[in-house]
Amino acid sequence: MPRPAHGWHERDPPIVIFRVQDPASCMRQEQHWMSGFHPAEDSESDLLERRWFAAARAAAEIQSECDALARVMDLTIAALRDARARCSHLEALRDALGGELADIDHRSLKRSLPLAQKSAA
Repeated sequence: MPRPAHGWHERDPPIVIFRVQDPASCMRQEQHWMSGFHPAEDSESDLLERRWFAAARAAAEIQSECDALARVMDLTIAALRDARARCSHLEALRDALGGELADIDHRSLKRSLPLAQKSAA
């Protein structure tokens, strides 16, 4: 009969997990009810344990990468916010200067119109 993928089999030897009943003496112990799990020497269990540690290590590495990318995104968002504020300020300055230029052009045009009318007459 093939072993199930999860590592449980009813004929497997029990794993002894001790629980301390009296913390002062540390002597009274009993076998845990989880007796159907493979012992650590079993190659399937070793493979599963190695795979678990590899997956945990890979997950920790990816989590570190995600944290670094999140910090970069925070810096990028802050830089974008600052750039937008500078752009807004510069656009307001451009519009104000454009208004002043339009006023100057309008005054020049007014001054040149009476001269043109006088010379035409």
